[in-house]
Amino acid sequence: NKNDIEAIFNNGILKLNGKKITIKGVNRHDIYPSVGRAINREIMVKDLELMKEGNINTIRLSHYPPHPLFIKLCNEYGMYLIDEIPFGFGDELLTDTSYQDILYQRAEATVARDKNDPSVIVWSIGNENPVTPIVVNTAKLVKKLDPTRMILFPRARTEEAQPEVIDVLAPHYPFFAPVYYSLNPREANIISEFGMSGDKDRPYIFTEFNHSLGGSFEGLARRWKAINSYDQIAGGCIWMWSNQGIIRQTNGHKVFEDVEDMYTVSSGSPDILVEKWIDNNTVIDSRGQSGTDGIVDADRTPRGDYWITREVYSPVVFIDEELKIGPGPQRIPLLITNTFDFTNLSDIR
Repeated sequence: NKNDIEAIFNNGILKLNGKKITIKGVNRHDIYPSVGRAINREIMVKDLELMKEGNINTIRLSHYPPHPLFIKLCNEYGMYLIDEIPFGFGDELLTDTSYQDILYQRAEATVARDKNDPSVIVWSIGNENPVTPIVVNTAKLVKKLDPTRMILFPRARTEEAQPEVIDVLAPHYPFFAPVYYSLNPREANIISEFGMSGDKDRPYIFTEFNHSLGGSFEGLARRWKAINSYDQIAGGCIWMWSNQGIIRQTNGHKVFEDVEDMYTVSSGSPDILVEKWIDNNTVIDSRGQSGTDGIVDADRTPRGDYWITREVYSPVVFIDEELKIGPGPQRIPLLITNTFDFTNLSDIR
């Protein structure tokens, strides 16, 4: 029941029903190899069960509201949702006031459809847009239509001041570097700077972080440790959940291999970049760097990054990195931490 759920922020801390929560999230697109964008219930359930097994508790609905059935299933599975008003990368177009009514229409339709779903805890106002009057007006309309929920601007432009209407600050990739940003030695310090010297009245959610492309994922544990060092940083959403691929026939097309040639095939090329062979003439084509950035394959086979996520997001954390073990039978105490939001460890024995 939506009336029994209250997501708020207080003194910069994100809370649900008065208790601090942690956003252990991923970004998700509606796509599956055999059906394209026409996702069915079976695929939705597969996603949610894999996410729950991977200790994921939050989904950012990038970059559009999904089929309403998916949100209903999220209600049942106990997921937190960041529901997005669909407009993004508007840049100079968002200085044109003639687009205001279009943004209002999208906001009204999204809020009207999803406002009674308890899994929705935050409204996302577009994606990576500049702060312009029509964007701020759209945020104000969402707040008027649903004053019970928080709103955020998901963005990478941290140099711009965030208007007061925004409840949650949402930097993307809290550092600017090439794709292999896990090699950035200052990264953890930059994350910490948000916790130490950022806006003290509003919480932070990194609505995109830890891009799972190529070799860039290995820094998740280091980033997560930095994020968890500050109560004001509520968590983040990994980019992204699944590789974006569809089934294609190889007839007459030039075929490249995924790992070796992921930067060779452009998004507009008719050539095929193989994520996985189905038979001698059929592949899952994930378009290289345009689509191979998920922690699971396009067919939802877990990749190595999924298992890293599962470990880093684990609600049960063993503190000891080394144990002294002597010969013979012995009882060894283990120090553990419970990071569940609402569950006592005695409930999961």
